[in-house]
Amino acid sequence: MEVSWKSVFLDTKAISHIVEQEIITYTAINGFKQSIRGYKRGKVKTNLVRYFTGTFKRLMDRTYLELPLEVFSNNN
Repeated sequence: MEVSWKSVFLDTKAISHIVEQEIITYTAINGFKQSIRGYKRGKVKTNLVRYFTGTFKRLMDRTYLELPLEVFSNNN
């Protein structure tokens, strides 16, 4: 799990000033749950950390794109 959290930190370093930490944490937990479900269903073809990283990036991209434009104008 520590390796997974390090991956989350590195993947969100550039946007951590825009996206709230609670959203990042919630997205990471959701991604981890989805990765465990995928592992149990046999969808993990590489290893669990790589699968989690891909899942988290996909979810974080979706979350980032759903942010209102005001968030970006207030932080510049």
